[in-house]
Amino acid sequence: MKVITVATHPERYYNSLLESAKKNNIDLNVLGMGEKWQGFGWKFTKMIEYLEKVNKDEIVMFIDAYDVIFIDDISKIEKKFLEIKSKNNFKIFIGVDLIPKNIIYKYLYKKVFSNNNKNNINSGVYMGYAKDIYDVLSNIKNNYNMNNMDDQLMFILSDIKDNTLFYFDKKNEIIVNIVGDLFTGKANLEENNFEFIKDENNNTKLINNKNNTHPMILHGPFNANLDDIILKYNYKLTSKNNDSRLKYSLNTIKNYYKSFDLEIYILTIFIYLLLLYIFITKLKIDFKYTKTNKIK
Repeated sequence: MKVITVATHPERYYNSLLESAKKNNIDLNVLGMGEKWQGFGWKFTKMIEYLEKVNKDEIVMFIDAYDVIFIDDISKIEKKFLEIKSKNNFKIFIGVDLIPKNIIYKYLYKKVFSNNNKNNINSGVYMGYAKDIYDVLSNIKNNYNMNNMDDQLMFILSDIKDNTLFYFDKKNEIIVNIVGDLFTGKANLEENNFEFIKDENNNTKLINNKNNTHPMILHGPFNANLDDIILKYNYKLTSKNNDSRLKYSLNTIKNYYKSFDLEIYILTIFIYLLLLYIFITKLKIDFKYTKTNKIK
């Protein structure tokens, strides 16, 4: 089994990822280190180039580099994948987002990633046989502009066209994508029926009580704060995490603000009208004050 990520430089939880990979016997292949970042679609391009050189029957997993950690052994991940694959017909096994119940967050999420994203697809962790992933990504390359579109949106649009491509890990049998709170960024698993326990060897385990499952890969998309969770597994945190998170937040605004053209337009009009109202009110007050003084 091959595990792949794309990273141009160390940032955010990258070092925690490396540590978690080592602890769980995972040989992580890093693509793009030292290269210039060329957009989200570039991750698909790098994967296609890699898959062209791999045995087509090899199991391949892709993970994001800056917000993912492994929380169990690679052998268990592979065993669970094969178990699910033997019972279901799909090309790519993929995680889904656990979105906070905050109505504002839900609105923002749907605006960015399509109202038709009924499965809440997240492209941060996915896996399958090399030949199957190659087929899906090559088809995406032929149908979409890889340089100007978000990789997650390309998966969403692919699912809309063909609902047989993906198996969605809605029970968190392997993957859990926990979105952080809108204001604090904290990823609160306990609110989603998860709990941390200690096994017979005193190792920390994450349990989904609702589905009685044990996810083995944890992903905190959209700048989730995973500090508390990472410390539960005794992985190290770097002092640059908070600086990187601020930088990422600013980049997120830069990448997705176009999804809110209408909202920005309405807000601009509102601000303009508010300023106009303040200006006119001030003129009236000044005029009244001047008129009163003249009468005196």
